[in-house]
Amino acid sequence: MIDYRDTWSKSVPIFYIGHSIVECLFQYKQQEERNVKNSTALGANSGKFTRTITFKNEVHKKFYMEYLQKCRYQDVYHKALVYCLGLNSDTRDHVDRIYDFKEGYVKPECLYEGWQTSGSMKVVRMAYNLYCNGTPGRFIG
Repeated sequence: MIDYRDTWSKSVPIFYIGHSIVECLFQYKQQEERNVKNSTALGANSGKFTRTITFKNEVHKKFYMEYLQKCRYQDVYHKALVYCLGLNSDTRDHVDRIYDFKEGYVKPECLYEGWQTSGSMKVVRMAYNLYCNGTPGRFIG
């Protein structure tokens, strides 16, 4: 017989086959603790914490190292921007049309230029989204 009464965990079935409710919950909790100990998410932080950046290829890595140094700051926003812009050959070739490294601002008008492909537009939008939480609109002065 299975009883789905409201217990400390709403989805815990309580089995009545010669065991009390307390024994069943205790066994369930022990099983849950074993599952947590075997979790890869917890095992990933066991002792050593390392960050490894995976690059698409050597050209991508070289671009990232070169242009990250040109940024005003080396924070996570600039790292994400430079990483994304280095993914596509068109964005690498026109990086100065996409972002002003001297002043530190994005150039959304690049999305309407003739060199853009569907792939490069997606990369630029992704980079802008990670850098400044979206693609900025055009500024009319």
